Amino acid sequence: VQQEIVSELYGMLSRMAYVAEAAAGLRDDSRERADLLEKKDKLAKQLREFADELDQFHATLMVTDEVQGIGGQEKLREKVGGLYAAIAGYGGLPTAGQRSRLEDFREDILKANEEFVELTAKELEKLNKKLVKKEMDPVELLTLEEYEKQND
Repeated sequence: VQQEIVSELYGMLSRMAYVAEAAAGLRDDSRERADLLEKKDKLAKQLREFADELDQFHATLMVTDEVQGIGGQEKLREKVGGLYAAIAGYGGLPTAGQRSRLEDFREDILKANEEFVELTAKELEKLNKKLVKKEMDPVELLTLEEYEKQND
């Protein structure tokens, strides 16, 4: 039971790492494209707004600001990581409280995945069509396969 839960938590952490990196990549690429356009360009504004939304989403997954190397807050990644460490570091069965937290994290991660898919599906295609019309490279979503190749 312990190994199954540890494996599930590891998978959750891996999935969050991918989503966080994909969101950060889209955010950075959107800002980069916006900087190539004139400041008053409507598309530049839309790209910056999209980047800001991605930044806010990214901040819900993990601590993004550190003070002297110590994060001042705990986000989803840190909470799941803490539970992973607690269960993996103890030889016995996970407690009822730990199992309850696991259930909560399953829901939280499902919601985060859905929010990411919704956010990218809603805006990315529209923005990329506009970028192509201006003869600019589209903003590419990092695929899970590409992420795994980078992190092997």
